[in-house]
Amino acid sequence: MPRLWMPSAERVVGRDPGWMVGVSDDRKVTIHTEGVDRGRHGRQGDAINLARYVQQKNIGYHFVYDYRGQFAQLYTPKQGARALLAGPWSPNRQGKVNIQVCFAGVADAADVRHWPLENWEKFLRFVEAWGVPPRAICDFDNPKRDVSDWKRSGWTCHAAAPFNDHTDGRGAPIRKLLAR
Repeated sequence: MPRLWMPSAERVVGRDPGWMVGVSDDRKVTIHTEGVDRGRHGRQGDAINLARYVQQKNIGYHFVYDYRGQFAQLYTPKQGARALLAGPWSPNRQGKVNIQVCFAGVADAADVRHWPLENWEKFLRFVEAWGVPPRAICDFDNPKRDVSDWKRSGWTCHAAAPFNDHTDGRGAPIRKLLAR
């Protein structure tokens, strides 16, 4: 069995995790972004402070990643995170694994193309150990909220989550993120 906690990530344990309940065997990574709030409401543009903020708000991603290459981990891949809105079913909990990662300090995922992506290779190895294939399952420039796409294995974004209205993750430089 793969590790539950990524060794180089700071643990900021999330509250009230859900459990994966999907009947399919899909495994995915869902990309999110969170813009810098210049310290208002306690948010900062770094992984640890943003993870603590979302923990206090009882929402959360599995991982928060920042420009400096720092990771914070709130949930294990066996748990459902709390970052996607639920509709008739919860996109957070569908499939075997839905590892949700948030880029801290950017409102537009396209800005990540300028990041050095330090330690990103460690994250790629971690999610691949959980069976997530290195391929996009949505068009990151123009994602559609398609339930059948959501039940596929690979990389997607919040903007493609069925029953959601957020557009974060759209425009993420997926080729760069999946490159070795």
